[in-house]
Amino acid sequence: MTLAAVLLQAVAQPLPPPDLQPDVHLLSVLAWAALNPVAIAVAYVMGQRADQPAKLGIAAFVGALAGVAVLWIAARLGLSIATDVGRGAVGVFVTALPFGVFWAWLGWSRRRIG
Repeated sequence: MTLAAVLLQAVAQPLPPPDLQPDVHLLSVLAWAALNPVAIAVAYVMGQRADQPAKLGIAAFVGALAGVAVLWIAARLGLSIATDVGRGAVGVFVTALPFGVFWAWLGWSRRRIG
């Protein structure tokens, strides 16, 4: 059997219908982005350690990434608080970036110099 015949057989089979899931609520995404304690702690501590204001964006990025990682772990463990929002992790990450800038700036403004 040639490669073309194998590919034609694979294409000829009908695809199953998509598995539709309910939408993720926008307020859940906003709540996870704004109030995730891991993202807040990471961005705040990295903001305290930043020696230049330009590094606050890096602190916000790492804080958002840590928050999404905790969300993913909670969703994989099947915790009821994260199973629905776990499907909207990209939205949580994008929304957590501005909140992370705020928390990093707060840590940077409250740092002790010297």
